[in-house]
Amino acid sequence: MLGKKQYLSSELIEEKAVVFFLIEEENFFTRQLFSFFQNSGMDLRILLLNSFADPAEALKQYQVIKKTEVYKLVVVAGFKHNFLEKADFLLEILQALERAFVEEGRILPVFFLLNYSNSLSPINFQLSDYKEFWSRQRLFLNTILKKFPLAQICLLEDFIDLEFNLSLKFNLFFSLFREQLLIDDQGECFWQTKEDFFENFKKIFFQSKPGDKLLIRGKKTQSANFILNAQDLCGRYFLEDFGILKLFSKSDEKNPLLADFIKIYHSNNSTIKVLDQKIRQLPLSLNKNFLLKKSDSQALKEQETMVIPLLDIDSQKEVKEPEKVVNKSLESKELLGLEEEEAIKENKIAKKELSKQLEKENSNKRKIDKSIDIDKKLQEIFRSEQKERQEERFNKNLKGAQKIIKKSQYRRLSFYLGAFLLSIGSLVLILFLNFYITQKIFEKNLLVIFQHGVEQEKAMQAASLNDKKYSFFKWQLVNYQKILGDDFLSTPNNYWQIFEHIGQGQQLAEDLEDHSFNLYHEILANDSNPEAEWSNFLLKKKEFFQHKQELSRLLEQLNPDILPDEQAKILMEYKSRVLKEIRMEQRTLAFLQVFSDYLLSPARSNIVVLIQDSSELRSSGGFLSALVSMSFENGRLLNWQVHDVADLDQRIYGDKEAGDELKNLLLADRLLLRDANWPADFAKSGADIAWFIEQSLSLRPDLILSINSKELYAFSNPLFPIVVNNFEIKQNNFFEELLRQKNLNFYDFGKEFFTRLSKVSKTELAYIFRELLLALENREALLYANDDQLTAVLKNNLWSGELLKTPCPSDFAVNEICFTDGIYQLENNVGLNKVNRLISQRIDHSLGIGENFIRHKRIINFENKSRQNFWPEGNYQTYLKFYLPS
Repeated sequence: MLGKKQYLSSELIEEKAVVFFLIEEENFFTRQLFSFFQNSGMDLRILLLNSFADPAEALKQYQVIKKTEVYKLVVVAGFKHNFLEKADFLLEILQALERAFVEEGRILPVFFLLNYSNSLSPINFQLSDYKEFWSRQRLFLNTILKKFPLAQICLLEDFIDLEFNLSLKFNLFFSLFREQLLIDDQGECFWQTKEDFFENFKKIFFQSKPGDKLLIRGKKTQSANFILNAQDLCGRYFLEDFGILKLFSKSDEKNPLLADFIKIYHSNNSTIKVLDQKIRQLPLSLNKNFLLKKSDSQALKEQETMVIPLLDIDSQKEVKEPEKVVNKSLESKELLGLEEEEAIKENKIAKKELSKQLEKENSNKRKIDKSIDIDKKLQEIFRSEQKERQEERFNKNLKGAQKIIKKSQYRRLSFYLGAFLLSIGSLVLILFLNFYITQKIFEKNLLVIFQHGVEQEKAMQAASLNDKKYSFFKWQLVNYQKILGDDFLSTPNNYWQIFEHIGQGQQLAEDLEDHSFNLYHEILANDSNPEAEWSNFLLKKKEFFQHKQELSRLLEQLNPDILPDEQAKILMEYKSRVLKEIRMEQRTLAFLQVFSDYLLSPARSNIVVLIQDSSELRSSGGFLSALVSMSFENGRLLNWQVHDVADLDQRIYGDKEAGDELKNLLLADRLLLRDANWPADFAKSGADIAWFIEQSLSLRPDLILSINSKELYAFSNPLFPIVVNNFEIKQNNFFEELLRQKNLNFYDFGKEFFTRLSKVSKTELAYIFRELLLALENREALLYANDDQLTAVLKNNLWSGELLKTPCPSDFAVNEICFTDGIYQLENNVGLNKVNRLISQRIDHSLGIGENFIRHKRIINFENKSRQNFWPEGNYQTYLKFYLPS
């Protein structure tokens, strides 16, 4: 956190780091910068250049700057057409400030934000002014590079899309718009939006080092191309031709300065779109002469009247022409009828002549000699014999044809049968191929589920996936098992059973969330009886646990050896994750069964939640800051209250002697509640904490839960923002805002947090409960109980936080010698600061194993990322202990 502590007579006052802005004048661009820094949580002070002209006023501002913790002095310049008419005056002010800081042994961090393209204010129509503006920029840049070598310089060679306003940065190109001229500066343009600029500027401002030189650029565009597009758009929108005036703005001198700058590009391809939008928003009042004249409108009307008669003449021609076609068709039909009648008469005459000729021939035949009859008889005998031979040959050919027909029918039948069998085989092959491909896709999707954990999604999504996408695959699997047997399809069957089991598990998890949410409301209600809800919840919890066990059994049937290495790794990781979930469910179920009987008893039971600050480490967690006491009767919450540990220490009337470590390291004569968690064994420190609570609050805690601040931060994720003392605590300012309020204000935050707990939704409650179980499994949360049965469950679950002795594995025989080895590292922050969240460490540990010994070599590298050497940060003083087997 930026800032420092100044210790006054009776209180601590925190002075925030300040960013000073030295500007020529306020404009739209500087106001954008101010809002950006305010959103970043910085304190801004604005200095106008003209205010230093008065010596008395300048002296006051010097004194204010010297007394302030200056984070950076930002000089914003180059956004006016008369850029730096008082450039020497600005340099004198900066050099005077730098000398004043050097005399006090401090460094003035100067950050220049300069415009290197064109000014944001309107440019005079005299083109020489723009050349002077450009030369002044280069001269000033050369000067600050020489006189301020450690200053950070950020050049803005860009047109930033700050707002749709002609008077800001398009003035260079549209400054002669009223004269229907556009200016071409014959150079290069760079374009980007406001969001892109501030995204890059944020990294530059907060991450740059002294002496860094940076140049922000956007999408590169040639000025000639840009101005041609502008000319085309202006012509279309305003119906007038716009000329182009070329401006030789850049000199022929080479400028080697930009070679020393780091160019930061951010591409933006929406140049034409932005240009189109801005030209659309140009005021139409500038173009009064663009309206149509009356003579032009009269000429248009005359053209319309000329077109209409021409259309009528064409239509009349089109109507008359079809009538002529119809008359021609009727005349052709009459001609055809006359020709047909003449042809019929000629045919009748020809038939009569033919009949006469036939009668003459018949009469001639009767006169033929009778000798012809003998020849006829001989021919008839010969024909009869020939006919018999033809009949015999025909019968033979008929029998051969019948055989051929039978063979062809057989072949056709065999062809159809073969085609039928081939189609059946092809269909079976296609079905098996589809089954195989679907199986591979299904297995791949299931492995993705293993990798990403689909159980956290809604159960209905998995059900729809089951019914729609893989319904045919399921039908194939069921029927193929009937035909081929279970052994042949064991792998896809196992995958499908796992998939269905996961879907059922999702539904069970959703039902369990409903039961837990109902139980939560029953516990908070005033006139309720949570016993029935407890029994339903535990039954559903047991069913979910058994379901997880069945899923693990199905996973064990899968053989990872037949899978590729990557898929086998995913499967093994999912198996181990399911086993961890089973262990967690088993421990949770065992604890809840005992805890429910204990909570539902008619006697009053008290539960205390300890809030420990993990920014200042203690052996069993963090520095004890606040606690919450809750009282229950018949399973219902009667009341709850948050207490400050410092206030409780004032109420204790008994004494406990401090240990030797506390006496030597913290110079404590007697043990207080805030130091009661010094021992590493929480079973011991829990008993001491219970004694202090009974002394200060006159109640005996039956169960104590300790949580660290980083776990409290994780619990609060779905509840952010949380308002404490009219300040919003969010995910990104959790520790900083609590630290700003009364030395990590966990007392007020605990009040608001537990108030919000009574109004959480179902998903928020499930998230907090899941994070609590993870904290218990990772030893970030610990439990202490007075009841023996509860203590036994906590020890079996490894939730009690006591120091354990590692037993010999069961694989060793009774007569074999077993030596268990281990090391437990423990840290206690004795520097009285909140620096542990800024400490990172790297441990290199090596072992040497001999016949009669085990040698450990441990190298620990601590890195302190504190930004200041005073409270709440500073040096890390730690009391480091190692627990070794006896």
